[in-house]
Amino acid sequence: MKFGLNIFLVLTLAISNTLAAQQKKCDENIAEINTLALNADYDLAYEKYTALDKKCLSSEDAFYQNMERVLISKTVGATNDEQKQAFVDQLLQIYTTYDYVLPKNTYSNKVRMATALQVNRADQTDKIYKYLDEAFAKDRENFNNADMLYVYFDLYFKKVTADKSSTDYSVLITKRDEILGQLTTAKENSKTPRPYNVAIRAVNKLSDTVLNCDRNIAHYTNLFEARKTDVTWLANTSRALLEGKCTADSLYIKVAKAWYNLKVSEKSAANLAMAEMRNNNQKESIKYYEEAASLANSSEAKADYYYTLARQLMVADKYKVLEYAKKALVANPTMGKAYLMMADVYANWTDCGAATLEKKLLYYAASDIALQAGVASPSLAKIAAKKSEQYLKLTPSSSELKAARMAGKTVKIGCGLNLEVSVPKK
Repeated sequence: MKFGLNIFLVLTLAISNTLAAQQKKCDENIAEINTLALNADYDLAYEKYTALDKKCLSSEDAFYQNMERVLISKTVGATNDEQKQAFVDQLLQIYTTYDYVLPKNTYSNKVRMATALQVNRADQTDKIYKYLDEAFAKDRENFNNADMLYVYFDLYFKKVTADKSSTDYSVLITKRDEILGQLTTAKENSKTPRPYNVAIRAVNKLSDTVLNCDRNIAHYTNLFEARKTDVTWLANTSRALLEGKCTADSLYIKVAKAWYNLKVSEKSAANLAMAEMRNNNQKESIKYYEEAASLANSSEAKADYYYTLARQLMVADKYKVLEYAKKALVANPTMGKAYLMMADVYANWTDCGAATLEKKLLYYAASDIALQAGVASPSLAKIAAKKSEQYLKLTPSSSELKAARMAGKTVKIGCGLNLEVSVPKK
């Protein structure tokens, strides 16, 4: 009995030592592959990978991400379609193994699988859609690729609208809003918003081919009572109605108020400000834009709200236009367009009388402020210089300045502005 037990222990120890030796060899091979990949020696890394024992699985994210780079490089360098397909298949297997060994990873491998097929096998639309649909359903938090979010919507759109007679527009609207919401969130968390803006425009352009305001309004109206306490739904719906230019219906102000009442934030306040403006309620619109500006986390956003207010009031209240344009510049001194707006207000000021010398002197102020736009925003320099030159042509003539003894002096202008203007010697 004792003899049998000893044999069992010896065998167990031998197996354990063998497994330990195999694991050590496995770890050494994986470490070598990682080093080669990091040094961009992709050919040798690939050679070592193909010789790796199939049972040798790494529990480190770095290995799979390194092999991704290796296999993408091999795919790009493939000399024929058959070779490229083999490399793509291996790439897909790496992603699959990655998810199998590390199921809680945040690398969005399903999206990467779809991308590999999209880039290398454009005819694999069913598989591409399957991977993207799984990613959106099960790993949405990590599905932030702008291009592939659009591809997903494009494929979904084609499926839903394949038979025009039986198209379910409600499910299409729901999917569109989910994807636009994902794109918007990803954009806000990205330092490079351009790809997301491009994708958002593309999604809207495609959906607009079949979705009009009547269909959008009908869809959201049917859902409003059931979803009026869902902040995310209200935010997405407000954005969709605004971007779809469906703000004339009373539903827009209704949704905007419900969102704001549930959660006061920069975005809900700004959206309600827009809704009130579309509802011809200027006083309330100003109140909510000012609140949005006060809640804004960035100086650029704060300036944008003040600039929007100034632009809204161009016809109604020129004094307020100047007030908000100046606030915008305090928040963001590089906002050259705010200077151009102020210059335009001075140039079109009507409280002096078109023929008076005082009115003509205002063009000096307009000219100077227009030039400041080019200093604040170099991209506006040419426009600013051209505007300044146009305003200078409307200033008093040499004979007018001589008769008024103003040349070379600093002149105070009333006209409700109380400005001081430096008059050049003509």
